[in-house]
Amino acid sequence: MSPEPGLTSGHLVVPEASHAESSQSTSTRAQARAWKTKAWLEANGLQSSGSGVAFVSDARMLLHAGPEKHPERPARLAEILKQLEMSGLEAACERVNSREATREELLRVHTEQHIEQVFTSGSSKKKGKSWGMPFGPDTYANDQTPLCASLSAGCLLALVDHCMASTDCNCGFAAIRPPGHHASEEKACGFCMFNNVAVAARHAQKEHGLNNIAILDWDVHHGNGTNDIFAKDKSVFFCSL
Repeated sequence: MSPEPGLTSGHLVVPEASHAESSQSTSTRAQARAWKTKAWLEANGLQSSGSGVAFVSDARMLLHAGPEKHPERPARLAEILKQLEMSGLEAACERVNSREATREELLRVHTEQHIEQVFTSGSSKKKGKSWGMPFGPDTYANDQTPLCASLSAGCLLALVDHCMASTDCNCGFAAIRPPGHHASEEKACGFCMFNNVAVAARHAQKEHGLNNIAILDWDVHHGNGTNDIFAKDKSVFFCSL
C-alpha cells in the first residue's frame, strides 16, 4: 500500500506511481551530478540544514494530473524532489511547513470570479476521464486541482514568512505546482491557475512592509501574466528572461 502523500518526519513522501515514473527518467548524468553535489555538501559540513537556504514543497501537489503526456505533469515535480533528496540538497536546507493560501490572500491579485473558477474547476471532466480542460486546450484540471493550486501559492507565502522572520535563512526555494506566471488577474492560462509569485509579492508588501519588489522570471516563455498584473505598478519591477 502506497504511503499517504505529504510529510513524514520532516521529509516528503512521494506517491509510488509518481516515484516510479520519476526513477525511469533519472539519467546517469543526473545521478552523477547528484552524487557529486552530496559529496561537496558533506566535505563542507552542510549536509544537515546548515546551508542558510529554506525549502518548501508538498507531495500533495503531485495529485494535480491530466493527460498522460502533458508537458506539465506530476513526474516533473516528482523528479525534482527525487534529485533534491539524492543530492543531499533537501537535507541541507531548513524545512518550511507547507500551507494553503487563503481566499483573502488570493484576492490581493485575482478577481473573485477567477478564484471561484479555479476552486470549482475539478467538476469539469471529459467523458471517461478524471480530468477536463475548463480553461482552454492546454490547461487541465481534476478533482485535486483546487487544493494543489491553493498549496502552490500558499507554499510560497510560507517561504516568504519564514525568510523574513529567520535569522539563519534569507533565501529559499519552493518546489511547487501548478506553475503561475501565465495566470492573469482574471484568467488561468498556460498550465497556470494562480499567479504564485504575484500573490507572494503582494503578501510581502502587505504583511512585511516591503515597499519595492523585484521579480526575475527565468523561463523559455515570457511571464505574460505577471507582466500584465504589475504593468502599471511602479512598486514591483518585473524582468522576464
